[in-house]
Amino acid sequence: MSELLIYLRITGRETECWAPGMAIEAAGGNYRITRILSEDPVEFKVGDTVRAEVRGFPDGSEALLALEVTAPS
Repeated sequence: MSELLIYLRITGRETECWAPGMAIEAAGGNYRITRILSEDPVEFKVGDTVRAEVRGFPDGSEALLALEVTAPS
């Protein structure tokens, strides 16, 4: 299985900010976080299985965003 770039919500910020991480596809269209590529505090931990969606940004780019834990690590 190859890892995919996924963005994780940074905690403690007034505005919504995202930090990069890596994940592999899991059952049911979910993703298991394998690495966090930022030193910022994020909402999820390595090993968590999360629901994620591709979302668009105002600049026209798209990214896979982790939205909620479906199975904790």
